[in-house]
Amino acid sequence: MKSASATAGPLRTALSYHPEGETLFQTLLAGLTPPEATVRRDVDLCPWEWEELPDPESPPTDRTGPLALLTACSSHALLLVADEERPDTVADAFITWAYRGERIPRDDAYLIWQISQQGNRYPRPADSRRGLWRDVDALLLYEAGGPAQPRRPKVFDTAFEVAEILRVRALGFEQEGQAKDRQFVEGSTPPLLGFVEEDAPRTEAAVGRLRRLGELYGHRLERAVRKAWSLYVDDPKAEHSTWSAEAGARYWPQAETEFWSRYRRLDRSSASLEAGLDRKATRKAFLALAERSYDTVTAPLASHARGARAVAEARIELYGGRRTTKGAGSGIAAGSGLEPTGSDQGVSV
Repeated sequence: MKSASATAGPLRTALSYHPEGETLFQTLLAGLTPPEATVRRDVDLCPWEWEELPDPESPPTDRTGPLALLTACSSHALLLVADEERPDTVADAFITWAYRGERIPRDDAYLIWQISQQGNRYPRPADSRRGLWRDVDALLLYEAGGPAQPRRPKVFDTAFEVAEILRVRALGFEQEGQAKDRQFVEGSTPPLLGFVEEDAPRTEAAVGRLRRLGELYGHRLERAVRKAWSLYVDDPKAEHSTWSAEAGARYWPQAETEFWSRYRRLDRSSASLEAGLDRKATRKAFLALAERSYDTVTAPLASHARGARAVAEARIELYGGRRTTKGAGSGIAAGSGLEPTGSDQGVSV
């Protein structure tokens, strides 16, 4: 063997999503993906079923079905060397791996696949700061929309045939460029109603809108605290990562609670596109969470005039920032509750 290294694993940095039922049997069935009709069992073999052992340095054979996809996409070999004096003891070991440079098929059934700005297909990465509720529409809808064009994991095409209501568990490692694990990511949703598009197609728009509203005010909050700090230190490029992290830590868990509360109240029998979602009340609820987080994080600056001015001026970012259209004047007074949209291009809620 000449090679002594391998490329990163196919699930490195990715977040995988797995349906969970009320029982282990339901969970096992829901997690299965049916093979294509053309797959034959006598051809779709695991490596240990092959007549000849594969060359660990040669390109892998074609994956013809689910068994090969699960067991033949990477190759590992372990050779144990016995101690000459004590044959029942291992003195040394050789570990080999293969398929360096060979790309794993980009069709894992448990990942949300999306499109980068360069047009490349990639799995949604693990992010310990991102709540699982922000992926709900991408899990339940065939096409959730947006510039990334996320496609739900294939496993959910059939999972809800096992049970109408399932939970979703997400697992992954948040990693940096050098494959150093930063944090294990794990999350679980409350029970979700399946077949959103088949059984309640009008719920589709409401679920997406509810998620976008929650994210909208989270992003506005981050901009507001960053701007407050840059105004206070009089440096447009200054960033206060501690403030941003604290604001996010306060807002996102509360926004998740608000999301699930309103998600459970959606009227799936309604003929209305809103599915019972009170858009105005939802905006106010997420905005109130952002305002409380902003006030708490920026409170140390409010005790003196310079800091108070910076906090008051940056607060307008919670409402969308100053208008960018001509003739809009100098902006909207901070704290007015009005929501100009010039700072949230491409957001439709």
